[in-house]
Amino acid sequence: MPAWSGFDVSSQLRGLLAGHGVQLPPPASAAISPYDILRFILIACPQLAGRAEAEVAAYEVRAAAAARPAVGIRNLLQGPAQVSIIGNACPAAIRSYLARLYPRERDRVRLVIARLGADPAILEPTPIPVLQAAQLLGVPPSVCAVVASTPADIRSARLASARAIGYACDPATRQRLTAAGAEAATPSITGLAGSAHLAAALIAARRRAGGWQAWPSARR
Repeated sequence: MPAWSGFDVSSQLRGLLAGHGVQLPPPASAAISPYDILRFILIACPQLAGRAEAEVAAYEVRAAAAARPAVGIRNLLQGPAQVSIIGNACPAAIRSYLARLYPRERDRVRLVIARLGADPAILEPTPIPVLQAAQLLGVPPSVCAVVASTPADIRSARLASARAIGYACDPATRQRLTAAGAEAATPSITGLAGSAHLAAALIAARRRAGGWQAWPSARR
């Protein structure tokens, strides 16, 4: 677990808004996810977009430097499936995470679709990253399987007409993922390693409840 949490990032973004006399609306004021606040800033305060994006990216890079290996990811990368990573995190954070923890396997990642700049349209839930991944891989979205740990990510996959597999350790969260449209839910990435049909994997980029981290740790 990184030494900082999503609350720290959210507090930083709240402070940025407060310094410019901007208050979050009631639905967003209780949100703990930094991505929720970032989306609000990108849409409502474009003059602060660049700074907010830079602050979130800096925290993501710090998270990548502190994150631990995720159970099952190495097996997945070494398996027969073509694996890609889609996430809300910035490219530098995702690539440094792979380089540090999976140096021998990172070349097996076909594609990385990350957050590029301050564009609210590409923050989940949206089918755009999944559609981009399928296009770049040269396959229809319907033959891709998206592995996601949040209902929003499941909905993104379904909006793109991709298959959706929920990933969560606790049964209650798996039920929520199934209710959001996941065809199946698993408590372990290891079980996916042998799937020859896994053309695109979305390794959850965020957690809305509890803490927040950009990648799975031993939980995820």
